[in-house]
Amino acid sequence: MGINETKNQNMKDLRKRMLYIKIKFKMRYLYLCCFMLLFLSLCGCLKQKTYLTLMPDGSGKIEVFYASTISLPNNTNIQTLGDNVHGSVAITNKRIFKENDWECFTYTVYFEDINKLEFIGGEGTKITYTLSKDDQNYILVIENQRAAEESKKQLQYLEKSTPEELLKMQRVFRGLEITEVYELPGEVYEYVGGLSQNGRVVSAILTEREVTDKIKMEKAIKSQWPLKRTIGYRLSEIDSDKIKIFKNEMRQAKESSARQLSE
Repeated sequence: MGINETKNQNMKDLRKRMLYIKIKFKMRYLYLCCFMLLFLSLCGCLKQKTYLTLMPDGSGKIEVFYASTISLPNNTNIQTLGDNVHGSVAITNKRIFKENDWECFTYTVYFEDINKLEFIGGEGTKITYTLSKDDQNYILVIENQRAAEESKKQLQYLEKSTPEELLKMQRVFRGLEITEVYELPGEVYEYVGGLSQNGRVVSAILTEREVTDKIKMEKAIKSQWPLKRTIGYRLSEIDSDKIKIFKNEMRQAKESSARQLSE
């Protein structure tokens, strides 16, 4: 083999190696993004809020709001909203709309027994609710069956990520706002799992401020998205009018859902 042929071969090998490194870097960043996006449901700027109201008898409702700066998935339509919810008695207030640059949808889930309620997601994700009573105390546990596994994977990729990858991740998280709110029918005496309290209401919120560097990302993954959230409360008097209003609201929701099914 001549000198020129050797140089050409070396250049080919170098280009292959550079291409391999480039692909490896992109794939590594892609994997990191995929796991973060899968777990946090991120795509573009995202705002997501779930507000759970629990009544003394274990019934209640969950109001869901979702907004993204990119188009919603093709299979998103009025009929499919709430299809991932099991154990509900009615799903109403379904809306898909556009607000400025945001693609949005909302719906409200009504349930008679929170212990039967489940949210089923992709990749085997399942969120369950368990309400139990111990003397005068009530314990509500919200459990994500894949949260621990996904958190572990995210932390592993986060540990290996480069400063350049982190910078790209920070750009992805701009405008991020994910909120969970739980309104209980009594005095809250315990809350575990990245929650904060304000009277009968406990909540968890994740924004772009919590994911601006590696340390904050690790903290967010560990504290904001645990395997379980636990809320302890004691029943206390609730305005009877509020209960009547809710029961009437749920009755109308069930009648509305029944009409939609018959059409």
